[in-house]
Amino acid sequence: MFNVETFVVPTWAMPAIINNDFSGLEPGDEAKIRRFLQETEAALGHGHFSYDPEAYCTFFSRNNDVHSLSDECLSVDYCYRVEQAPMSMTG
Repeated sequence: MFNVETFVVPTWAMPAIINNDFSGLEPGDEAKIRRFLQETEAALGHGHFSYDPEAYCTFFSRNNDVHSLSDECLSVDYCYRVEQAPMSMTG
């Protein structure tokens, strides 16, 4: 079974989050994204981020999940596996 969590992230962070491309980022911004990625995986388990490029719609947000500053953002989904307890076979 899989779950999906939606996060609000700054548009400038998308290449790093989706494609693991940190080129062109300031060291402080790279550190914020890496921390966000590590915290997400620690809390939810291994998964991947995705978004629908056809529904790519940015919006202004006073805060987001990467840092606490106002920014131009968009929503991305994190899909991760949920471990289930084995079903018991009772007769």
